[in-house]
Amino acid sequence: MYVTITALITFILTTGLFTGFRFTMGEASFFRPPAVSERSIEKFAIAKGLILSRFLDPVSEERLLEGALLGMTWSMGDRYTSYYPADLWQPMLEGMEGRYTGIGVSVLMTEEGIAVAADPDEGTPAHEAGILAGDVFVSVDGLDASAMGVDELVAVIRGHGGDRIEVVLYRGDLGRNIRLDVGIRKIRTVNLYHDVLGEGIGYVRIVRFDASTAEFFAEAVGRLKAEGIRALIVDVRGNSGGYFDQVVKVCDYLLPEGVIVFTEGRDGERAYSMSEGEGLGLPLAVLIDGDSASASEILAGAVKDNRAGVLIGRRTFGKGLVQASYTFKDGSGMRYTIERYYTPSGACIDGEGIEPDVDVECHPDYRGVPVERIPESDDAQLRRAIDFFGGLVGVDGYRPGESSLYEKAFAHDGAGYERM
Repeated sequence: MYVTITALITFILTTGLFTGFRFTMGEASFFRPPAVSERSIEKFAIAKGLILSRFLDPVSEERLLEGALLGMTWSMGDRYTSYYPADLWQPMLEGMEGRYTGIGVSVLMTEEGIAVAADPDEGTPAHEAGILAGDVFVSVDGLDASAMGVDELVAVIRGHGGDRIEVVLYRGDLGRNIRLDVGIRKIRTVNLYHDVLGEGIGYVRIVRFDASTAEFFAEAVGRLKAEGIRALIVDVRGNSGGYFDQVVKVCDYLLPEGVIVFTEGRDGERAYSMSEGEGLGLPLAVLIDGDSASASEILAGAVKDNRAGVLIGRRTFGKGLVQASYTFKDGSGMRYTIERYYTPSGACIDGEGIEPDVDVECHPDYRGVPVERIPESDDAQLRRAIDFFGGLVGVDGYRPGESSLYEKAFAHDGAGYERM
C-alpha cells in the first residue's frame, strides 16, 4: 500500500541523492509504510493545519517550510549539521572565503560563553568601538547570545543588513556588562601571522584555515626561511578549524612523504590524503590547546603520527568529523556531516582529542585569555617550545622523524620547566 503525501510533506521528505555538492531531486511522491507511517503523516498534516488556522498571528506556509528544514537538520542529533536561511548562509560563506561583512572580531566558545578570541585589528569597527580579546557576548541586536552557538552568533552579525549593531559584552576586568554600538562593513580577514622569535626560531600563527590559508602559509614560511630560521613553531591554539583542503595543503608543505589523513564515509570506503614532498626540513613544534579543533587536529595528528615534529600544549578539542555544504537556489544553505576522519595511525579522535607530546598548561594568570593577549614572556606553552628547540636547532643534518633526534628532543624536555 502506498500513501500519498501532501505537496509540502512531499517536498520535505522526497527522496534524493547527494553527489559531491550536487543534489538531484528524486521523482518519488509516495512512501511505503512503515518507512513513513500513516499516523506520522497525519500528525504532520494536523500540526500544519492547526498552526495555519489557529495560531495567534497569521503565518505563511513558506515560514513553516523553513521551520521544517531547521527541524530536519536538528533531528540528526549532530551539532555540526545545520540549515541556514539565506540571510544567515551568505554571510557565513563570505567569512569562510576570507572576506565578510561584519564588525571585525574572531570568536570562540569558552566555558563562560562566546568570547572574543583576539584583540580586533586596527581599523575594524570592533577596534574603533573598544572591543577587547576576552570580552564575552551577552546579547547581539537584542538577541540572547548565551543561547547561540558560534556559527549562529557570527551569522546574526554578518546577516544584520544594517550599518550598525548593538552588542552587550561582559568584560571580566570590569566585572560588569558593557553596551556598545558597533559599525558593520566589509572586512578582509587576517587569519595568519608570522614572526621571527629569538634564537632564529620562526613562528606562524594560524587563526583559522580559510580559503587562502595554504597560500599565505607557504609565503610566510618562505620568508622566514629566507631570514635564516633554524626551527619553526606553528601555533593553532584556539583555531576551531576551517577548510579540509587547506589543512591538507599545509601538511603537504610540512611533512615528508606519507599519509596526512584518511576519511571514511557511510559506504565504508576510505579516501587517503598523502604528502608527496620532502617536508619542512627543519625542527618543528605545533602548539595546541583545548580549542584546537577539526582542521587543527588534522595538522596535529599528521605531525605526531609521522614523527615530523612535536606537539606542545594541552589535549585538543576532539572533532573528528568532516562537513560538506550545499547552497540552495534561493541563497539558503546547509552544512552536513559526511565523513569521519582518521589520523595516519588510524585513530578517530572525535570526542577524544589528541594528546600533546609535551603537556604544558598555560600560566594560571592567563587561563581563558586568548593567545594574542598573553605576553611572550608569560606564555608558558610558547616558552616551552622555544626552550625545547635548544636540543635541536644546533644539530646539523636534521631530518624530521629521525628517531635519534626525536628522542633527543624528548630527553631535552626536563623537569622543572614550570618555574620559567
